[in-house]
Amino acid sequence: MGENPTETKPIVRKLLKELLYVFLLFLVWSGFSFYFISTTGKNPLWIYLFDFLFLAFALISFFFMPLFALVSLLRKQKQKASAYCLYGVTFFLVALFAMRANKAVEAWALLRYVRPVEPVIEAISRFQQDKGQVPSTLKALSPKYLKAVPELPMTYKDGGGKWFIQVPVERSFFSSEYMLRGAEVNKQSVAELFGYGEDPENLVYVEAIGDWSFVHLSMP
Repeated sequence: MGENPTETKPIVRKLLKELLYVFLLFLVWSGFSFYFISTTGKNPLWIYLFDFLFLAFALISFFFMPLFALVSLLRKQKQKASAYCLYGVTFFLVALFAMRANKAVEAWALLRYVRPVEPVIEAISRFQQDKGQVPSTLKALSPKYLKAVPELPMTYKDGGGKWFIQVPVERSFFSSEYMLRGAEVNKQSVAELFGYGEDPENLVYVEAIGDWSFVHLSMP
């Protein structure tokens, strides 16, 4: 069963048009996400829907497009098989890029959300240089080192000469998430800071985002 070349649509032109729609969708989606996260510190539901959507794109492109191409070859429709291969490879790469870019947008938005805390961190550093120790509370920074504590919800902890500032960015029934800044931030110190004791491999996740660390805590 052959194919009529006169009925074959210009595949490349159609593909570029669809990629333009996907790109515009990504711009709108990521723009709303950036604004929402950078102002509230919480991930909107559409962040996860976006990832699921492009994960579906990647899975369909990886598994089904080659199958469709094979069926077309068996029917001796070489041009259609080439089109399926082109679509499969293109959308697989686009889906991977979109998921990666979405994660970067989320990271930039979180850094923007915690930006008001930067003067507090600078004040702690100056206090430590002058006094040789970290402040016991943030009130000790005022008024010499800090004019006012930001209204952003945050918690300051001092223990054993180490300081930590944690800013809640999202909470759910099963987990808690924070942006954390401190003298020594790693998986072990985070586990101890939040009372997890021994380092629980599957309960504590720490990811560096700029000078901050994103912390995900699952319920033990």
